[in-house]
Amino acid sequence: MSSATNYARRFARLRARIFGEVVRTTNAKQYKVVSHFAEKPILKDLPKWYPPIDKFNTLLHRLRNLGLFRDEHLNLAEKLREHRIARGKVTPKKGQGKRKKKNK
Repeated sequence: MSSATNYARRFARLRARIFGEVVRTTNAKQYKVVSHFAEKPILKDLPKWYPPIDKFNTLLHRLRNLGLFRDEHLNLAEKLREHRIARGKVTPKKGQGKRKKKNK
C-alpha cells in the first residue's frame, strides 16, 4: 500500500471506515486493542439510568386529584385558565367562531 497512489490510499481508508475495518495499518498488539473495544460489554443487565417518568407523572396526578399532593405550576395554570374564561378570552369551539356569529 506504500507504493500506491495518494488516491488509492485515501480510497482504501474510506472503504475501511465504511465497512468498519481498521483504517490504518496496525500490528498484532494494536489490533488486539481494536478487537477488545469492538466486543460488546460484559455486563449482562445494564442498569436503567433514567427513572420511569410516566409512572411518576400518573402517580402525582392521581395524588393531586385526591388532594394529597400540591403542584404549584398546575394550580397556577388552572387559575390563569379560569381568569381567561371569566374575562371571555377563551378560544371558541369549532363551528362557533366569528363567522358563525356574523351569519346570524
